[in-house]
Amino acid sequence: MSDKQVHEIVFSVCFFILALTAAQAFGRGNATLAVTPEQPCRGEPIFVEYDFEGGFLEPHACAIQCEDQQERFIYYRNGKATQCEKLPGCRDIGEDREITCTPPAMSTFDTSSL
Repeated sequence: MSDKQVHEIVFSVCFFILALTAAQAFGRGNATLAVTPEQPCRGEPIFVEYDFEGGFLEPHACAIQCEDQQERFIYYRNGKATQCEKLPGCRDIGEDREITCTPPAMSTFDTSSL
């Protein structure tokens, strides 16, 4: 096997690993979601005082999940909810991908506790 062939093989393997890593890091699959669309939300609610309108929103409400390792979902002022990423993750993945879940029956949203 020539040096050129060895270099081509090494380059191909490195490129494959890089492509696989990028696909996992930036992929849009639902592998990290705790629920699929409109399934019941799981965990404890994180009440936020803004409406769900889809897309990337600030702040990252699910960040608390990394601190206490308690599964959570975001419950918005307008009654919609999105699931946080599966543990051990803590991204607002449902919110970012505009995938809602069905929150358990709760009393009306009360912002006085926020």
